[in-house]
Amino acid sequence: LGTLLSAVDERFDTERRAWRVLGRTDMFGVDRVISVSRLSVGLSAWFEHQVQLILGQVTSTGPELEGLQTVNDALWPPSPILVDKVRKQAGEGEWSRPDGVTRLDEPTILTTFVRPNPQRVYERVRLYAFDMRRLGLDFVAGADEPRSDSGARGVGRVQATRRKYVVAAFNGGLDSSKGRFGAIERGTTLVAPSQGLATVAIDGDGRPAFGQWDASSLMEPWVSMRQNLPPLLDRQIVNPGRVTGWGQTVRSLDGAHMTRSALGVTDSGIVIYAWSESTTAKALGNAMRMAGVQFAMHLDLGRVGNGIEFFSDGVDGDEKLAGTPKMLVSSRGWTGTASRGFFYLFKAGRLSRAGERLQRSALVDSEVDSEQLIDGVPVVARTVISAETLKSDEDVSVYLLEAAQLRPHFVPGLAEVRPSGVDARSSLVLPTAPLASFGVGLRSAGSPHGLTVERRVWRTARLGVMTLVVDAEGNVQVDRYGDGAIDTKIRWSTLIQGPTLLSRGHLGDSAKGATGLPAVAAGLTQDGLVAIALSGNGDRRALALALQRIEVGEALLLGERGTADTGEVRLFFEQDGEFTMRVGDKPALEPADASPRAGSAFMLTARRPRASARFLSTFMRVRLTRDDSGVSSPRP
Repeated sequence: LGTLLSAVDERFDTERRAWRVLGRTDMFGVDRVISVSRLSVGLSAWFEHQVQLILGQVTSTGPELEGLQTVNDALWPPSPILVDKVRKQAGEGEWSRPDGVTRLDEPTILTTFVRPNPQRVYERVRLYAFDMRRLGLDFVAGADEPRSDSGARGVGRVQATRRKYVVAAFNGGLDSSKGRFGAIERGTTLVAPSQGLATVAIDGDGRPAFGQWDASSLMEPWVSMRQNLPPLLDRQIVNPGRVTGWGQTVRSLDGAHMTRSALGVTDSGIVIYAWSESTTAKALGNAMRMAGVQFAMHLDLGRVGNGIEFFSDGVDGDEKLAGTPKMLVSSRGWTGTASRGFFYLFKAGRLSRAGERLQRSALVDSEVDSEQLIDGVPVVARTVISAETLKSDEDVSVYLLEAAQLRPHFVPGLAEVRPSGVDARSSLVLPTAPLASFGVGLRSAGSPHGLTVERRVWRTARLGVMTLVVDAEGNVQVDRYGDGAIDTKIRWSTLIQGPTLLSRGHLGDSAKGATGLPAVAAGLTQDGLVAIALSGNGDRRALALALQRIEVGEALLLGERGTADTGEVRLFFEQDGEFTMRVGDKPALEPADASPRAGSAFMLTARRPRASARFLSTFMRVRLTRDDSGVSSPRP
């Protein structure tokens, strides 16, 4: 008893140190997920484990959770713009929220102004920076403009699944009377692209690439594109004034002081929109160069309604705000069917769109409900596949996780038997505070399946076995070990092997039988979402069928033995300054408890987001690779 009490005292000291660390940390998100001010770590499981140790009932310990830290964001906000200190005006070059835009708790849009022409110090160029780690870009062709060469007509509307996530919209380029510039909307060609023009190409998830067009046609991964004049800025070189007749069809206006706008990207992936009531093409390019833009294309010039508008609650919401009073964008008709083409930015996230698609196609029996948010975008959602559909005794709950914004960790339980000779590890340091955890049970004694915990190999992986892996950046893959994307030479951060429930979309050999104890399975959907399925009675066939219905190709059982906490779902939130959690379907929140349970857990933290926008030197040989965000991205 004296030994136990001493250990308790030592544990409390550890908790006090952890609380002091957590008092200085932040979590991602708005709404329910904002910050961590204090973490109450429960001691019940740990206390019980100490008693079992003294009585000789448990011979190994799982890692504790301590030292939670915030993710370091180095790509946002943009650096202040260097301007002449002698003639600098208040706020010039300093990024801030747009006037009147106050509801964005973690602002994805910042603005400033510069005066790039020393001879006309009264001329301003207004700059707007967009955080492309959290936003997507899209182009909409108007019902009338750009005028089609193919007989097709622009849709003129924001996609239905994105309307409530729109945060800004702005003008989309010169009208057809000033030239024939390429325009493709969601695979439909209105105007064929031309060589040598400044181009932004966009994939289906809203990830844009900027560059000078050199391809014969639009190919995967791009679904939309827009061109406008030769590059305004290319590798930080301003072309107007340097290239004779730069403006081509409107070259006579290159030096005219008039309303202009432009769109470009920095080397860190921040998209910049520029607007001026009166400036030249050269001065506009200089303003974007000052902001660190690598490549930019000129948009409109000299047209009423040329500008940007912000939306606090989506394009159909009540709160809209023009970029400046002189932009006159309230008459643009972006909420209905627009006559002219435009760009819009939306809160990126595949989960909401995937959920709506599953519901429309009747693949799930109930709504896909949001359970957890980051920056107002769903990252954890839940649906239920009914027992009737599965021809089982119980319903199966399925959780969908946004893999691009969440990083999985395998946390061994207190009763998980550590094999002899494994590198001992007494603590597990998570990169951020947890957002969710799923109890997955335990490995069987003498299990042949491989397991790697935070780069520590507990059991060596076996070739040909269904495996879930997480790499150093948090990217998730599910496949047979040694096949496809799961390379045997990579030192995986997390590796979990288990009985095969699905293989190439078909039921595996282990997809049969019920143990009477809870069971948890995992796989990846065709949208790249991690799917976690929970069965209360361990019906493996029902788990496989449930994952099959939401279009999972490969799936495995995460734990081989059920425990009292197998299938327990804990979601972590901030509530009135306290870090709280909700357990399962219980409506009440209770003090957060992140301590290990008897069984192991699949725990999720927020990932460091990476910018989706980039500059391409060529569009001819673009292939898809995985960048640090875990999202397929174009590279030349």
